[in-house]
Amino acid sequence: MYYGSPFGNSLILPALWQGLWAATAALGIMIGAVSNGFLQDMFGRRCMFAVGGLVSAVGTAVAYVSADRDDVDARRGVLLAGKFVIGLSQGIMMSTCQTYVSEISPPRLRTILLGFYPFFIVSLCISTFLQSPRDRRLRAVVSFHTHTMTMLTVAACSDFPCRPSDK
Repeated sequence: MYYGSPFGNSLILPALWQGLWAATAALGIMIGAVSNGFLQDMFGRRCMFAVGGLVSAVGTAVAYVSADRDDVDARRGVLLAGKFVIGLSQGIMMSTCQTYVSEISPPRLRTILLGFYPFFIVSLCISTFLQSPRDRRLRAVVSFHTHTMTMLTVAACSDFPCRPSDK
């Protein structure tokens, strides 16, 4: 375990760090989602999809390299920063996806389509941990695959709504 503290004959994750990691990710999601409404109106949905994918790739890279630090507190701190950046990207991507789908989908399909993004994220997380619960390299590869898919989707889709200033 890369982040554990010795306790008897085993390693444990301190409750303080578990709480900080969860709270920091949630804080990042809130900041990303709140700031994204203004940014979507200013730069457009397509641009914010791309920004969300890039920010997510940066956060994943930071979280991945956190285990390479020598000191356990440094590893925990770098992971904390990575979780915040990943949270920012999740807030950006979730709010952009919800806005985009609600603008282009027909009313009868809107409810189903709005559930695809959260379903995809949850199923991806579950499948990654079921494949290899201890191999962090596999989780990083799968995570970077999602960033690549996001960027390919942005490049392939040209039917994004226009910015309000373009109307």
